[in-house]
Amino acid sequence: MNEFDEFVFDPENELRQVQLVKDHLTNFFSTRRFYCGGSIPKSLLHSNNSIDFVRYTEFDQGIEYCYERITSQLSPPNGVKSWCDIDWDAHLVLTLLSDCRQLHIPLAYQAGMVLLYFKFCWGCKEVVRKDFSDWFFGKAIAA
Repeated sequence: MNEFDEFVFDPENELRQVQLVKDHLTNFFSTRRFYCGGSIPKSLLHSNNSIDFVRYTEFDQGIEYCYERITSQLSPPNGVKSWCDIDWDAHLVLTLLSDCRQLHIPLAYQAGMVLLYFKFCWGCKEVVRKDFSDWFFGKAIAA
């Protein structure tokens, strides 16, 4: 056995991970509404793009991206600026992360879930694969 044996691709493990992400997506978005009304289509929730967002978004970079590129461009609902001295956007993100924990979604998947929330529930067009690829792979190469 050499040092690379642990990195052998296991297709069964890959399928289990994809199914786990699909299950978490279904649970997390089951009570949330699509930004244009109705429930979020399963074809969007279970697309390869959505699964990749959840699987490959690193927590720190994903939450940073969320604040820098997403919530900074949104208007507070009903003119609310803060709750208990916390900015409305920070409160919303913290609430979403808390929802993830209550649903037993692994920390490694939580930032991707939050980004998809803003894409599907707020209609944020800023959450796109191109930006995701740029900062994810850029950070990985830099490390």
